Amino acid sequence: MTDATPPVLAIAGASRVYGSGSERLEIFRDLDLSVRRGEIVGLIGPSGSGKSSLLHIAGLLEKPDAGDVAIEGRSTGKLGDAERSAIRRGVIGFVYQFHFLLPEFTALENVIIPQQIAKTSARAAKDRARALLTSVGLAERVAHQPGQLSGGEQQRVAIARALANRPRLLIADEPTGNLDPVTAAGVFDALGRLAREEGVSVLCATHNLDLARYMDRVLALRGGRVVDVTAEISAKRAVI
Repeated sequence: MTDATPPVLAIAGASRVYGSGSERLEIFRDLDLSVRRGEIVGLIGPSGSGKSSLLHIAGLLEKPDAGDVAIEGRSTGKLGDAERSAIRRGVIGFVYQFHFLLPEFTALENVIIPQQIAKTSARAAKDRARALLTSVGLAERVAHQPGQLSGGEQQRVAIARALANRPRLLIADEPTGNLDPVTAAGVFDALGRLAREEGVSVLCATHNLDLARYMDRVLALRGGRVVDVTAEISAKRAVI
């Protein structure tokens, strides 16, 4: 029996073009991509290949020039800004290369704030924030402000914050790009483990192929199309 549950994210026939006339630059065309429930998918490609543009489209931050984006089976192409914003708040979490934590608040408060915006009760928000920070190894650092945390710890707080409102899809854009290899591996291990525990689907752009071991699939942006390179990456790792 096949699973009739729609993917959390389904991009169909998407195109992104910048400029016009002779200055027209086509980033990708007729691009299809899907992420199933609970799946962690890596997205690789050289700088300028369109990874960030694709993530912005996947996260409903931008609209494609053509094609459609469906979230949990719901087409978003004809939705207004308010409806798209509501989906972002309720379904999608974001982690970026830079943590963007609020410097005047503690780690705990940074994870509480998005829950307060979502009208979660103060007690429930605090309990959820403390549990998430404990899950990413920061139980003893909850009262520290970002300036008192290392780069890896700050990014762990950002991951906890992104998952605070229980999204079903996490969009991660180079979440370990500013970290050394050992710290990056620890941060991504925390992200992957927490995503599995929470049942969250992840679409993660990265240059770090060592992180491929955490992925269920690895996709590459090549010539404006998405290519599944999971087997290719696995073979290279086996040789190394």
